[in-house]
Amino acid sequence: MNTLNRDEEYQRPSTSANGSFNPNNSAINRSNSTNQPITNDSNKLIKKKVTRKPDNAETNPAVNLLVQHAIIPEVILYRILLVLRSYNGWMNSVWFSLVYIKINHSVFKPGHYGYKSLAEVFNNTQYFYIYNNMLHKQLDLPNYKRWLDCESNWTKTKLLNLQKRIEQELTLNVSINILQKRIHNRSNNKHQVIVSEAYHPCFFFVQLLKNIESLNSLSHDMQVFYFIPRQKYIVKPEHILVGSYFAAYFINVNKWRRVKIIREVQSMVVQVIHVDCGTMDFILKKDLRYLDKKFCTLKAQAIHCCLFNFNTVNEVKAKTVNMFFNMVNNRRVLLAHFDMVNELNYMNQVAHVTLSEGCKNINRELFKFHS
Repeated sequence: MNTLNRDEEYQRPSTSANGSFNPNNSAINRSNSTNQPITNDSNKLIKKKVTRKPDNAETNPAVNLLVQHAIIPEVILYRILLVLRSYNGWMNSVWFSLVYIKINHSVFKPGHYGYKSLAEVFNNTQYFYIYNNMLHKQLDLPNYKRWLDCESNWTKTKLLNLQKRIEQELTLNVSINILQKRIHNRSNNKHQVIVSEAYHPCFFFVQLLKNIESLNSLSHDMQVFYFIPRQKYIVKPEHILVGSYFAAYFINVNKWRRVKIIREVQSMVVQVIHVDCGTMDFILKKDLRYLDKKFCTLKAQAIHCCLFNFNTVNEVKAKTVNMFFNMVNNRRVLLAHFDMVNELNYMNQVAHVTLSEGCKNINRELFKFHS
């Protein structure tokens, strides 16, 4: 049986109202057990709201149940808070969904909980609000730190168990885990970087220039290794787990790259992120290969970034976004000042940076152009 589940929102752990962790306390289980909003002592954790059924409610019993009780599971609120915390408590609603996928490995669908839009969700909880296209954190959720620790431990345990299964079933020296390159908060923290992928001034990825040679060497060795047909390295479907790492072939660039599984999209398709450049993509499961351990020693090189203070801009116009693309394209070498790094969990961090090229401060130039 496949270990992935497309309805992954209902598979992850949560923290109960009294703060204890119960891996079986999913949104479905809570909705089955009570018709009342979940509470924590005297504070309501989730507001109740009567809404219309979403279009797919008739064919999705889980949606039907959630709409009937109009509940946003607490685990979803925690995940929303995780995203907002990575952006210092506020961010533009336009790119919230994409960042949510990257950080939480799942899609946020307001219709699952009886709401028509993200704005309606934010306007009906006491912990967040939306104003002028900006999503804001209003109050901290109870037991957030406890939930975050439980979530991280749960993910680590599942991946560790999968690694043990693979080692028992296969006679291969492979790994499903790659450590993430970390940037630490400290004064005068500057590095030469290359922007490897850009979606928005508030959502892009950089590579440290000092590690490019090692990355190029790794890439070369992977091409040599995987272009030789290796039947034993074809990944078994039951070994494909969200958060696990594999090698994947991309026909458009004719290269093998290291990827992390974000979510299952269809029975034969998964969404992945290229861990060394930050590109998010969809690939066939049949194009996945186990990663030989010699390709796992170099840490994942893509560093998730946001231009410092750009997360506070309520609307970044298309011409500003295009100008940003033009200023960072062609793998030009830039100087990045890491003003602030938000550590989320062992898998995720978001760096808020000031980029410059020579005497040109890219942040300042974009703010001038935007205004």
